[in-house]
Amino acid sequence: MAGWLFADLALVLFLIFLPSDVSREVPPTTTTTTTTTTTNPDAKPQEQGVVPKPIEILVNISGDSPTQNQVILALEAALEINNVSPDIKFGVIQVLAGIRGEDSLENRDSASNRASVVAKLLEKTASTDLSSQSRLKSWLYTLSGSDKKVQYPIMKMRLFPDNE
Repeated sequence: MAGWLFADLALVLFLIFLPSDVSREVPPTTTTTTTTTTTNPDAKPQEQGVVPKPIEILVNISGDSPTQNQVILALEAALEINNVSPDIKFGVIQVLAGIRGEDSLENRDSASNRASVVAKLLEKTASTDLSSQSRLKSWLYTLSGSDKKVQYPIMKMRLFPDNE
């Protein structure tokens, strides 16, 4: 059973990164220090695909059922605070919710469920926002989970830029 699960996971990851053209060069990076340290990969117009080095940001989203508008405003504010270029669009986002209280299985599950709600709202926004101003690719892929190093209501997001 474990072998089939591994094989299925390998196929899913293969399909996700199939359209990516990951070069052997390491993309140049710049480091910006504000409240957190963020490494921003430069988008290279001559290369296509998802950049394998994510931009990590901390986003403050409180409540167990945030609205779509609340999530987008919090994401945009965090991107602005971390000086992420408005020209960068994202194709893959990993959402990790902070744990409320002590580190227990129940609290991790609760955080994972919160992250899943936020991830679904991001996907919904990406599929319905057809404007050229959108920071999210229409085919956005999200992952969700919890991070015991982050406390509620903070969420850690790993955003993978997509070169067009």
